[in-house]
Amino acid sequence: MLARVKKDWAEQLSAEAKPLYTAAKTPKVPPKGPPAKLEIDGPAIETNHKAALELLEKANQLLPRPETAAAITEVRNRLASYYFKLGQKKLALPKGAGVAQALLYLQRASSYDSQLAGLTEAEEKAREGFQRKSSIGINIAFTDKSARRACGHVAAEIEGLVGSDVTNARLPGAQVVEREEFERLKTEQRLTQEHSQRGITLDVQGATVQLLGDILTCESRRRETPSRMPSQYISGYRENPEYYRLVRLRDQYNAQAEAIDREDDRYKACEETEKRQGIYGNCRQIRDQYRAKYNEVTSQLQNVVAVLAETQSQFPIITSYTYTRKNIGVEARLKVGFRVVDSLSAVRREQELLSEEDTKQDLEIQGAMPQDTGNVTDRFANLPSEEELLAQQVTKIHRKLKDATLTFLRSLPEKYLERARQAKDRGGMDEAAENYILFLATTPQKSGRAFQEAEQFLQRERNLVFRPDAR
Repeated sequence: MLARVKKDWAEQLSAEAKPLYTAAKTPKVPPKGPPAKLEIDGPAIETNHKAALELLEKANQLLPRPETAAAITEVRNRLASYYFKLGQKKLALPKGAGVAQALLYLQRASSYDSQLAGLTEAEEKAREGFQRKSSIGINIAFTDKSARRACGHVAAEIEGLVGSDVTNARLPGAQVVEREEFERLKTEQRLTQEHSQRGITLDVQGATVQLLGDILTCESRRRETPSRMPSQYISGYRENPEYYRLVRLRDQYNAQAEAIDREDDRYKACEETEKRQGIYGNCRQIRDQYRAKYNEVTSQLQNVVAVLAETQSQFPIITSYTYTRKNIGVEARLKVGFRVVDSLSAVRREQELLSEEDTKQDLEIQGAMPQDTGNVTDRFANLPSEEELLAQQVTKIHRKLKDATLTFLRSLPEKYLERARQAKDRGGMDEAAENYILFLATTPQKSGRAFQEAEQFLQRERNLVFRPDAR
């Protein structure tokens, strides 16, 4: 039962497909007899053949039959031949005006019949032409135009840094080229334009972009303002006679106090005996005298000790001298002019100026004595060298140039989009299709309204589908 259903369905699909590839218009009643040969000569018949192929392939999946397979081969061959002819026609346009469309048509032809005679060679030629047309040759040239022409190394460094930025960005089609190669590309572009005006076709050329930079100011210097500063330091010490007199007097009073204390001890026992007898005798009188004298001596001793504590044993020897004090400054200035020239824009851009400068300052002291009375000590200035400070300005300028360059290069696909819209508005559909394809191939944004606009135009006007591997 299922086999019967598949068979009926397959036969119905084949019957629906047959008039689509055997007549320009689908008849209401399928024709009898063998189908007539029909070459594709326009979008309507192209659409019918593609619809027929879809139906035939479904029928063949349900019920493989030799006649269905033969019909599929026939339709695929016609579509391949049709796209091959369209591709050859676009490939023959002067100045490579149709090379992008040619590549897509030939790729479409190859998807239907890759063995078609001459197709491989034509596709390779179209691919090479398209790669050249969608390429962006970028030359970065910085020139030392400083007053003394002493900054060639800075120009070379910035040129190399920006070149590495472009290479590392991996922008579609973008390639950094040396100046000699860039001049050759510009010459070929000029010759292509001149010869095309006389009807002579030369190889297609891609876009060119040149970043021209001038090192206008490049200088760094170190300024030192030395001055001799007066100061004093302790060069030695001398003894203080008064200090040693007080020391001797202190020792003398200490000895007197100790002697009195010993004599007082001798009469202490005698006084105690007199106390027990209840009399006030000589021993007590003698002890009273000793205590009075002891108090006098100790009082004098305390005064001497107090004065001695505030008296230095030595006097410092103060010597005058001078040390060197330097105010040091390091300055660096870098001024760069640059402009971008590209073959896609009609507007000449004015030179833009980028400027960076910096000043570092610090204090340096040399020749300070170790025992300076004002606690002045040697110190070294913590400053970058002139080369280091200039290198910092180069880094800042490079960062700005990198942003400006990559921003501009990423905007180039928008110029193809603008050209496509202008061509479409004035009815130049071939030119519009070429620029839409170039936009699709070079823009890093593979989505969005502009991307959809380009895809829809190609599908609607040329029945083409852009393939990401077109390059």
